[in-house]
Amino acid sequence: MIEALQLAAKHLRSLPRLLRYGLTILLLAGFTAFQWLLFGPLSGHPFLFYFILVALNAYVLGTGLITTLVGGLLATYLFIPPAFSVAIASNDLIALFVFFIAGTIASVVIEALHRANMRLHRALAEAERLNRDREALSAEMNHRIKNNFQLVASTLALQMRRTEDPTIRSALQAASERISTMARVHNRLVLTPNGQMAMEARPFIEHLCSDLEFSLAGARPIRIVALCVDIELKLSQTTTLGLLINELVTNALKHAFPGDRAGTVTGASRLRRRALPACGGR
Repeated sequence: MIEALQLAAKHLRSLPRLLRYGLTILLLAGFTAFQWLLFGPLSGHPFLFYFILVALNAYVLGTGLITTLVGGLLATYLFIPPAFSVAIASNDLIALFVFFIAGTIASVVIEALHRANMRLHRALAEAERLNRDREALSAEMNHRIKNNFQLVASTLALQMRRTEDPTIRSALQAASERISTMARVHNRLVLTPNGQMAMEARPFIEHLCSDLEFSLAGARPIRIVALCVDIELKLSQTTTLGLLINELVTNALKHAFPGDRAGTVTGASRLRRRALPACGGR
């Protein structure tokens, strides 16, 4: 019922003012005929029934004041003795005055609530549009950043294949691993409700260690295990933590496991909400 009234108000209030006034008069005529057939003339104080129409027209058509005025005159002329006259007794005059005051207040309040509701709907629609634009812009930026990471990684890999110097190859490989770590950070970032980029620490560290095990250890009998708590990290913290883990794991694989020696690299992290994450490995 409420949704039907809201839908009717949305369409009817968009009509021209004269057309809305015409619909108001038609509703008053139909309501008066219904009340006449139901109760007959001189039915006492019919203001309560007209007040229902005042509230309805105020909400749906925005014509509560016109309904109050015309409804009060019709009630006085048709349903308050003497019939077919605007003469009115003092007691009935008080009832008519109360009806006019109540109808005016109700019309003003309903109109104010409707306008506030319309402003709220416009604000929500604008916020939804801005959110869609922000999501589209974020998706485009993420796509471009991912392409840039791939371009840099491909360039470093090409340079590694072209050089024979072990020192240069090692430096290029280290740079490539850092770029790969930053790309992993970017791929797992999410947009928080306050508009900041962040991610959960535990799945990020676990996936990062899994990726490092696959790319660095390869077929060697080495496992990389991550022990960490679950906490939300900001973008700057995540990048720093990812690069730190990359350095620790890379150094462990290079120096702790010569040849084909088997073993396990265990990384443990202690993260505080108000401090930059610190990671220790062994």
